[in-house]
Amino acid sequence: MKKIFDIRIGDQVWLMHGNHAVSATVTKARYTKFISCVNHETIVESKVYYVSVGDKPLYDSYQKEQLFPTKADLIKSL
Repeated sequence: MKKIFDIRIGDQVWLMHGNHAVSATVTKARYTKFISCVNHETIVESKVYYVSVGDKPLYDSYQKEQLFPTKADLIKSL
């Protein structure tokens, strides 16, 4: 199975980290499909992104809705 991600590895993105706007590089993208542990019938699909600031990886995962192509786009979302 092949999944297409909207944001690619190596892309520069803006996000909020520690109450600060930071520019980061996408280092990894992960797709997961699983059965919900709440009702055991719903199938959940999730795409998450991992980023680094400079050479320092951020150990949180981010959804597409949390990542922005420009600082202006990030500020507009707040």
